[in-house]
Amino acid sequence: MPDVGVFVAPSAVGGPQRSGRRRRWLPGAVLLCLAGIGLWLTLHVMLKPAPAPPAPPIPVVAAVAQAGDGPVYLAGLGTVKAYNTVTIHVRVNGTLDKVVFVEGQDVKAGDLLAQIDPRPYQAQLDQVVAAKAHDEALLSDARLDLQRYQKPAGQDSIAMQQRDTQIALVAQDVATVANDQAQIDFAGVQLLYTAITSPISGRTGVRLIDAGNIVQTTDTTGLVVVTQIEPISMLFTLPEDDFGVVNRQMAAGSPMVAVRCG
Repeated sequence: MPDVGVFVAPSAVGGPQRSGRRRRWLPGAVLLCLAGIGLWLTLHVMLKPAPAPPAPPIPVVAAVAQAGDGPVYLAGLGTVKAYNTVTIHVRVNGTLDKVVFVEGQDVKAGDLLAQIDPRPYQAQLDQVVAAKAHDEALLSDARLDLQRYQKPAGQDSIAMQQRDTQIALVAQDVATVANDQAQIDFAGVQLLYTAITSPISGRTGVRLIDAGNIVQTTDTTGLVVVTQIEPISMLFTLPEDDFGVVNRQMAAGSPMVAVRCG
């Protein structure tokens, strides 16, 4: 007789034990899920922003209607234009030691913008001052000699030509001292020009040169452009049909102008 065997499906092995385990962890999973949902709802309520307060009521003011003339506004496109725009150039040659302004800075007339190395011009001023002192000493000596020659010349003790020569020498020394003073004034102005200041009040533009460069009076670029912004002008156009209204208003008084940017 052939051998007979019994086939047992794998799913049937251990069936009762596995079903028991599922029944044990299912309630815990449900409780954990419910706890997570409750926590999420609690946080959502706590973090929800408070509602904005209601807007206050708008007061209503009653007034009696009256007849009258209303203002007439004429609209037109305009262009803002500065009264003064100055490109700052140097007046003496030299090394640009420092630039003290910031782009877009508001400056006043006379404010320092940049500084050129002043040492060569200070030395030149000292030189002409010393030359004047030397020539003043010569003039003083020539005048003393002239005083000595005046009395003997009146007594015919010395030749008149010698006295006249001394008079001319004194005049020459006087002119030399005057020339020295002019040289001092010129050297002082040159030294003053090493400090570059703003001639007007306004706002600085883009810096066109940096410190350390050699600048010359022949440079065409300049250092910076200063633009006056207060007061400022507004140029605008209106249709030709509105000129009559504008002329009548200008004859009666200055019309009011309102500018809106944007």
